[in-house]
Amino acid sequence: MNQRIETVIVGGGQAGLATSYYLTALGREHVILERAPHTGSAWRDDRWDSFTLLTPNWSFRLPGAEYRGQDPDGFLTRQEVIAHLEQYVKEYHLPVHHRATVRSVEPAGNGTGYVVRTDGGTWLARHVVIATGFSIIAVLVPALLGPTKANKQKLEPYESGIIPFHDAR
Repeated sequence: MNQRIETVIVGGGQAGLATSYYLTALGREHVILERAPHTGSAWRDDRWDSFTLLTPNWSFRLPGAEYRGQDPDGFLTRQEVIAHLEQYVKEYHLPVHHRATVRSVEPAGNGTGYVVRTDGGTWLARHVVIATGFSIIAVLVPALLGPTKANKQKLEPYESGIIPFHDAR
């Protein structure tokens, strides 16, 4: 199944949501492809339960949704951040497709955009925005100098002795 769209945003975190906000405001056709089952997955799954923002509430900003609560100098809890992100998607009707794992992004053969392959189908897009943040997954590193073979590399986590978030709950 090939679907045509003007812009595909890969990643439904804060950067992807902010990009979608502006594209929506401009009336531009787009979709957000997010591999997680719900909005705010990094906050939901990769933070311990008592985690709070490390910066004051007034600094937690998404376009069109600045902090308006009673405690601008306080620190939002993990659950409050998740609720804020979920409400943002609903309020602005952002077109997030959850459980949409992007497998590849390649230039279209005719030079008019990109082919975005997911587990659920293929998107043909004029523009692609990569808003995935840092990820420890296998990536394809293209050869830039000469006809050498591209190789697959796995990015390893920084060895600091710190317990990963998902193990510290």
